[in-house]
Formats: sequence, structure tokens, C-alpha cells
Amino acid sequence: GENTGTCVAIITPDAERTMRTCLGVSSHLSDKHLDEDRIAQSSWLFIEGYVFANPDTGQHAIRKSIELAKKHGTKVAVTCSEQFVPQVFGEAFQEALKSTDLLFCNGPESLAVTGKQTTAEAFAALKQIVPHCVLTDGPHGAYVRYNSQEAHVPAFACHPKDLTGAGDMFAGAFLFGITHGYDPAIAARGANYLCSKVISQIGARLQEDATSLWREALEETRATDVGG
Repeated sequence: GENTGTCVAIITPDAERTMRTCLGVSSHLSDKHLDEDRIAQSSWLFIEGYVFANPDTGQHAIRKSIELAKKHGTKVAVTCSEQFVPQVFGEAFQEALKSTDLLFCNGPESLAVTGKQTTAEAFAALKQIVPHCVLTDGPHGAYVRYNSQEAHVPAFACHPKDLTGAGDMFAGAFLFGITHGYDPAIAARGANYLCSKVISQIGARLQEDATSLWREALEETRATDVGG
């Protein structure tokens, strides 16, 4: 068989990264690889935006997975992954958003999705596109709209070394929070905390225990008003 995918991330002093990627065998991901039982037994289906960049098979997998999720009452979360995804693959991306329950995007991605000029305008416009959304805005924190609750959640101060993995860390931590009964603003605060940790190191995988960091985040949050 083919090798798994490989990504070389080149980190510059400003903590930004340039990625050179070889998808390997994952470039063949298609609807035949979907596990309907697993989707049916899940609370959420999480779709990585990069998969839209494979129109031959990946987009078919996205459409089929959403179809299965809706069939079984599983909620659908989508992340943009990069600004170019909604720009270059806009038709397929916008079609998927019609069935999306929760969208994750950062500032530039939100502008690409909505066509607006500022993140504030984009966050407001997303109300008409998806039921729930989280817009992350780097050191400016995150804007959350979930279950009729809307909040701006401040970021934690840190010294970034490597921004690789920040978006995935946020999405994973936020989904952990809301699936474990936490208030959306608290879940976003915890996600911001874990993000501050992952970007303060080199590498996209936390070098500390994520569960311990989540508990630390809750302790920090108890002394902070995050519902403003």
C-alpha cells in the first residue's frame, strides 16, 4: 500500500508556518471509506475543510457523510482549515454549509465565507448562513454563537512560537466542552487556554496533558467573566 500523508511545516520567527504537504494514501479518501455505524453512534461529525480540496473523491465523501449524519440525527461541524478553501472550492463549501450545524473559522476565513470586510461584519453575517458558529480572532479572542447564546471570549496572553495546530486545538477543545455539558462561553474559554499552550511550543501536539490543562482552564475561568 501507499505511505500515509506527510506535512513539512516551516516555522518563521513570527510563529507563522508554511506547509508543504504530500497527502499520500489519504488522497484516496472517498465515500466508500465511511463507517455509517460510527457516524450513527456519534454526537458530532467533524469535517476538515482541507478535504474540499480533493474534488475527485473527497467532496463525495463530505456529501455522503453529511447525508448519513442527517439520516441518524448526528450534528455536523465544519472547519474552513484555510482561507483558500471557501475561496477556491466555494460552491462545494457553500453547499455543505446548508447542512452544517456549527462552523469554525478564523478572521480571514470568515471574510472569505461571507464576503465582508471586517470580522465583526462577518460574524454578524454568519447568522444567516449557519445556526451556530465560532470565529477565532487570534489575540483578540473568539466570538461564539451557540444555542442562542452569543459571547466574546478573550484570549490568554502568551508568546507564540508556532501557530501550527491552533485551529484544530480550538475546535477539538470546544467540542469537548459542549459535549460534556459546559456552557458555550466556558467551552470557548477552555479552548482558548489550550490554544495558548499549543502555540507556545514547537509542534501541533500538546506536550502537556490535555485533561490537566482543561482543568487549569476552568480554574482560570472561575475568576473571569467570559459572558460579555
